[in-house]
Amino acid sequence: MKRRHIGALALLAATLFGLPALSAFAQSAPPLKLYIGFAVGGPTDVIGRLIGGEVGQVLKRAVVVENLTGASGNLATMALIKSPPDGNTLLVTSLTHNVNTLLIPEQTKYDPINDVVPVSQAVTLFSALIVPYDSPFRSVADVVAKAKTASGVTYASAGIGGSGHLAAELLASRAGGTMVHVPFRGNAPAMLEVMAGRVDFMFFPMVGLQQMVQTKKLRVLAVTTAERRPDYPDVPTMAEAGLPGFERYSNYIGFMAPRGTPPSVAAGLHEAIKTAMAKPSVRDQLLALGAGPVGSSPQEFASFIVDDRKRWADLITTAKIKAE
Repeated sequence: MKRRHIGALALLAATLFGLPALSAFAQSAPPLKLYIGFAVGGPTDVIGRLIGGEVGQVLKRAVVVENLTGASGNLATMALIKSPPDGNTLLVTSLTHNVNTLLIPEQTKYDPINDVVPVSQAVTLFSALIVPYDSPFRSVADVVAKAKTASGVTYASAGIGGSGHLAAELLASRAGGTMVHVPFRGNAPAMLEVMAGRVDFMFFPMVGLQQMVQTKKLRVLAVTTAERRPDYPDVPTMAEAGLPGFERYSNYIGFMAPRGTPPSVAAGLHEAIKTAMAKPSVRDQLLALGAGPVGSSPQEFASFIVDDRKRWADLITTAKIKAE
């Protein structure tokens, strides 16, 4: 990504989410590096930086973030796997960690269970179906109706295997019609294209959407939660729109360490994450962003990863979802 685009997205993140800069400490401890596989300003980046910065405060260590975009997060995962298991490097990850090995195995050179050490699932994320504010679509039914015309519709995503890709493919398999995938290197650039009207719609994790909706840049047609959200009381759920089941396929954001990281080190990192997330200011920011705080233990996160893999494998098989 060109430097000016990175700068623009960093500004977008600050504007949308009001995030502080990561703190730095001048002491002998090495910095804690966070690999993020998606673009600056997207949900994984925003929440990773928010929690990571607070973890740095807890540990009194500098935090360095490196966004390695591309290959649906694989580049960041491979960078983590090649890192020393010394507690100085973490991956900010999401459902693509498992899904990549199911959808694009030829591009995935890691074992999602055995090549990493789960540290903590930080949050759960649900999604919203968004369109440009001035889009002619006023309901999910409108999108489906247009998909069944000769021209079909286009949808954006943060990349193959991400929550936006899978949710739209689930919609296409359930509703029919032609829905053409337009993948990007992260949710932030994908959202910009939807906002500009160059792509018809996308499923966007419910992180920082409110300001864009309130300023009439985006419109939310439905949410994937089981019940209506209090911050969008007039927006129906996908089930209310006639398409139940979307609530079963939530995304998450978590932290992983390289294989071989000692259990005591992983436990210490988890404690730092749990302490950071227990701060009322952090929880309030996460809730305001539309994220559900979790903060699970390494053992709980490891069990979740195994179950999550089966859940997405079943969906990919049943809905006949393909990478292209």
